[in-house]
Amino acid sequence: MENRLILHRDNTDTSVFDYMLSYSARRNNLATLRFFGRDIGFDEVISKIEKTAQYLLDLGIKNGDSITVCLPNIPAAVYAVYGVNRAGGVTNIVHPAINPLRLAAAIRETYSEILIVSEEYYAQNKLGLDALKLKKIILCPISEDMPKTTAALYLIKNLKNPFKADNGADNKNTISFAHAVSVISSHAFPKVSGGDTAVYMHSGGTTGVPKTVALSNKNLNSLVKNLLTSIEEGENGYVYSEKDTMYGALPFFHGYGLGVCMHASMCARIRLSLVPRFTSAGFCRALDKDKITVTAGLPTMYAKIINDKGFTGEKLKNLKNAYVGSEKMPDSIKEAFDKRIAEFGGSCVLEEGYGLSETVNVCLLNRKAKNRKGSVGAAISETAAEIFGKDNKPVAVGEKGELCISSDAVMQGYLKDADTTKAVIFADRSGAQWLRTGDLAHRDADGFIYYDGRIKRLIVISGINVFPTEIEEVANSAEYISASCAVSAELSGKRIIVLNVVMKEGVALTDNLKKDLIARIRNNLSRYHAPTLIIARDSLPVTELNKTDYVALENKTE
Repeated sequence: MENRLILHRDNTDTSVFDYMLSYSARRNNLATLRFFGRDIGFDEVISKIEKTAQYLLDLGIKNGDSITVCLPNIPAAVYAVYGVNRAGGVTNIVHPAINPLRLAAAIRETYSEILIVSEEYYAQNKLGLDALKLKKIILCPISEDMPKTTAALYLIKNLKNPFKADNGADNKNTISFAHAVSVISSHAFPKVSGGDTAVYMHSGGTTGVPKTVALSNKNLNSLVKNLLTSIEEGENGYVYSEKDTMYGALPFFHGYGLGVCMHASMCARIRLSLVPRFTSAGFCRALDKDKITVTAGLPTMYAKIINDKGFTGEKLKNLKNAYVGSEKMPDSIKEAFDKRIAEFGGSCVLEEGYGLSETVNVCLLNRKAKNRKGSVGAAISETAAEIFGKDNKPVAVGEKGELCISSDAVMQGYLKDADTTKAVIFADRSGAQWLRTGDLAHRDADGFIYYDGRIKRLIVISGINVFPTEIEEVANSAEYISASCAVSAELSGKRIIVLNVVMKEGVALTDNLKKDLIARIRNNLSRYHAPTLIIARDSLPVTELNKTDYVALENKTE
């Protein structure tokens, strides 16, 4: 058991920044972030966060203003998220490779006037971003915090369109991050409370329709408190400390990455090894070089790890905890992972959990000392998980129903959508507030939850939420398509998208048209939205209410 002074764990009704700062004893020489072999100390991290906040206050942001952050897992992303919070703003966090049209929509929806983005993304999308006429675009080179030699090699290999930020000259609206944090200011930091909105996170919503989730400071702080308390209880009192290193490859635009990898690590003073792009080979090297002790990932990530030739040897003993979530994990992945670790004398096992953006992330977890095979875990500390029927009453043990969660981590609601918020958050007869997850599940007598599928119409591809309605909208815009329906299927143990289409009269689905359709979807959405299979049908099945019966199509595909 490690000895570490936990100071203010219970004070969740404060800002995300203040909770992180006061959660554990401050150790000035602590290596807080690690990036491509370079350690960044606690004092430097806090200084960069506060300088980021000061610059944002220079720009005139007020409490509750939205600042869009579009960054991979680099140190500037940590500075940005906590810096926006320190300045009283709301972080509108988006995928670092988001389609420019979708980025523009997210900026408009949240009324952001400031964008913090990677220099590389800006170089590729300069015309479109400049056309948004934002107050300021802060540019963060991915290589900025790398060791000098590594940075030079990275720039030679990756930056095809080099340029320099305007840095405020002649009222231009771009500035480099380094220049922004070099500005000396002394604004008083605003008061931020637990009930203030901290983050806008883009989600599938519990209904399967794209939504923007509003999360409060207390939501994020409660996740950390509840999760770390549960882990410590399940590990016989083990407390994470600066002797641990988290492998930070989960993207921060995802609640799993933001809440667990970033905020929990920063609070517990776990050194966070930042990884802009996951590879299984990179993970295996980091196990040895960075002495990774804890990691969190998706099933697809672990599937690659167990098949990597580097996942072997004494370095596997370094791992203490490995968590998996975001989508249901095949038993074969856990079995292979646990077996390999044990072969080399390690004690780590893959621990599956469950979470969603509407609860920041983790709300159920299997732990070493408390687990059930096949389940997604039991409720973590100060969280209730129940299976409800259509009458909003709990169903019997073993009976399927909708999984609902009650916790201080449950979101404030969906941005600009009070009706849907009201539909997914309800009060039981005792007055307790519950969130409908949109997922079917059942529980056993000990409270472990077993996932039975999605009620909501959402497809998860490599941990990314893919919305069938968006695919169908693009497909239906093609001049040769009459109607379409996207569903998911499993192919060789991998989740894929199958697009069912009805062609216009007299048009046949040729290979060239399939290629054209895939290209349209990739260009307008992303590669994750692209179907693996396109099937032409005479018509699409419908329900009694004359709606497309996507369940019937999924059954046909399977």
